[in-house]
Amino acid sequence: MGTHEAKLVVEAALLTAEQPLSVADLRGLFKDELNADTVRMLLDQLRTDWNGRGLELVALSSG
Repeated sequence: MGTHEAKLVVEAALLTAEQPLSVADLRGLFKDELNADTVRMLLDQLRTDWNGRGLELVALSSG
């Protein structure tokens, strides 16, 4: 799976989650095929993509 497809999966997971998701939770979606740095990079890309769209992606201590 390429990074574009992975970003779409992460975005869908974040938009449908009932609670905050940790990097470990998101890695689990890919059976740990993506490392934590890649997941963080995707989250940074989504943060930029969502800028100005009425959504804000923030880091919480819980996920």
